[in-house]
Amino acid sequence: MFLIQFQVQVLFLLLLLRCKMTSKTFVDYVTPIDAAWLNDVDESTYVTVPANTVAASTAQTTADNHIADTTDAHAASAITNTPAGSIAATTVQTALNELDTEKLSTTTAASTYAILAGSASQAFAVAAPTTATQAVPLSMVGLMPTVASHATTMDIFGAAGATVSVSGTVTVTAIPNCTSAQVGSAKTIIPSDAAGFSITASASLVVDGATSGTYLMPQNANIQIIATSINTFKITTISMEGYSGDIVSSTITAASVSMVNGNWLTVGSISVPAGTWDISGLVGLTTTATTSITGLGYGISATTNYPGNYGDYCSQTRSAHVNGAGETEIDLTPIVRVTLTATTTYYLTCYTAFTVSTLTAGGKITARRVI
Repeated sequence: MFLIQFQVQVLFLLLLLRCKMTSKTFVDYVTPIDAAWLNDVDESTYVTVPANTVAASTAQTTADNHIADTTDAHAASAITNTPAGSIAATTVQTALNELDTEKLSTTTAASTYAILAGSASQAFAVAAPTTATQAVPLSMVGLMPTVASHATTMDIFGAAGATVSVSGTVTVTAIPNCTSAQVGSAKTIIPSDAAGFSITASASLVVDGATSGTYLMPQNANIQIIATSINTFKITTISMEGYSGDIVSSTITAASVSMVNGNWLTVGSISVPAGTWDISGLVGLTTTATTSITGLGYGISATTNYPGNYGDYCSQTRSAHVNGAGETEIDLTPIVRVTLTATTTYYLTCYTAFTVSTLTAGGKITARRVI
């Protein structure tokens, strides 16, 4: 009985080994462990490979193929875009298409667009540029906020933006205080009215270094205002073609004007456009061998054959003096600053007192625009 029981146990053990062991056991489905002592047992064993092992291999193959593809591996339509601002597209391709349809047209002859000026959207018309670098003119309507000229309430620093258009022709004597945060800052103002407007200089409103006088700001001139404190301001004209720095002059040929003893005569003249100008001149007198001069005068005047206002001319008397034949005596007039609202003729005039022979004159009159 004992022998039979032992044989049964041996057979059961062999059956167990046949079911559980093979000559190769795989711990991680890759590395084999040889069991040579079981060579007499069936050497085949079957395992189930996890599904994610196959999936990982497929994903790696796909990634490798994508990297190797040089023709259509990175299409813009396959790259995501996060919508922001006015672009609502969710892919790079559609974002580019959307941007192309929303950009400023370069082919339309004239279109209307909206631009944000301060807190309000203002419309303006603009012709399409003819070249890639063509500048948009400063006079474009709606490009800048506008304030009206006024004796005391032209609130430049209360307007939005760094450049402010000024309408109207009222003379300004003061502008409202700025904030403490604006002290040291600057703004540019551009008069829009054809006649421009004027500013009266003072200790709190300094115009090109002057603290007195009234100065015309012509249309489209660029004027910079700097806040030196909350209630004091420095105004400087910005040089640009057609404005500050312009020169109008006329040269009168030497000895071309015959002088008359004891009279103021016009030597030459110029037409001075609207604006603020410094006008000056020089006169050259040519004598004969016997001409004796006892008095001279030179001036800038708005009236022909007239010396001008007090301070606009200079004069002298002297003992009889003979310069000699063909000698030329040259003298300068005072510099006269004028502010004009329309084109005005100014004259270079000269006074002479002389005897014995003749006296002739020539010279030059020049106006340089200040504003």
